[in-house]
Amino acid sequence: MKDVTFEQVKEFTIRELWQIKKEITPNTRLAHDFGIVGLDGMEFIEAFSKEFNVKLDGFDWGYYFGPEEGISLISLAKYLYEKIRGKEEMSCDLPPITLGHLLDCAQKGEWFEPNSV
Repeated sequence: MKDVTFEQVKEFTIRELWQIKKEITPNTRLAHDFGIVGLDGMEFIEAFSKEFNVKLDGFDWGYYFGPEEGISLISLAKYLYEKIRGKEEMSCDLPPITLGHLLDCAQKGEWFEPNSV
């Protein structure tokens, strides 16, 4: 088990997603709280893998981040409407990946399915 801290995962996330303005906790979800979907999700996880030396064998990109083109126009319109109403998280049907789970993967050195899936 590797000695990786949540603070390191948090700092990496802030570096990668510099526009973050909300509190980051182990329960923060990539797609739902940050709107990371499609190709953005793939790029984030690949950068995470390189930063923390995490093997991604068996990681299903489409399952966690949706199709490569990202969210549909309907989903985007719904997200913008909810954002205007003050709702912070993105509504989506994708299974959540939390920063806490990414910490667990970094410590183990490999991707494994979250318990919530």
